Amino acid sequence: MIGKKILEGINLTIMHKQDDKLSYPLREANLYVREKEIAVIEGHRKSGKSVILQAISGDHEFKNGVITINNISLTTLRNEQEKKNWKLRVANHIPDFYELIDDASVQFNIELPLTLLDYSRRLRYRQMILACEAFKILDLHKTKARELSPSQVFSVLCARALVADPAIILIDDPFTNLPKYFKIDSLRDTIEDINFCIHVFRELNRTLLITAREHSRYIYRNRLFKKLFGKLILN
Repeated sequence: MIGKKILEGINLTIMHKQDDKLSYPLREANLYVREKEIAVIEGHRKSGKSVILQAISGDHEFKNGVITINNISLTTLRNEQEKKNWKLRVANHIPDFYELIDDASVQFNIELPLTLLDYSRRLRYRQMILACEAFKILDLHKTKARELSPSQVFSVLCARALVADPAIILIDDPFTNLPKYFKIDSLRDTIEDINFCIHVFRELNRTLLITAREHSRYIYRNRLFKKLFGKLILN
């Protein structure tokens, strides 16, 4: 059952520069995502989908308006520690697929947010084990990140997003970014693996905000995306 509002943007204007031109992915717009909802921001290439996620996670300044998550306003964060806590505990962002430390183990990469939050070694390990079990990658926890397949990289990123128990998880267009960065020829297995990860989040009652390319054949052939609850279209 979908619950209370987790994320709310009020009178939100987000501006960014693309090819020396200013564009406005959102202009005086209101948006919200409810607890346990899987919502999609859908738009064409360069429409500013990623910039919206960056604004929510605190990595991109917005021109005006208010962003709140669980009634905490992003504009009230006063120091680096509060901003770090926001990014890890409140709005955990999976921005792209270069984020793993190649020479470090899967365990180290997944525990990294908890290290930044000063969790004890024992608690970090316990949370890492639970996340790996959820995404069925426990047998990989000693593997170096550079040895992972593209789908395994995505699973590790999802597990890392989960360990700090954030209020909302932001995922930037996996159906476009994953094949783009790894030059995958056949997407069928990759799409199934991405679907599996999103299904895990759903089973765990996590709140997701995902960006997706408008009219992407991967979306409209994808049964899971047809069942998503919310959608925001960017023109």
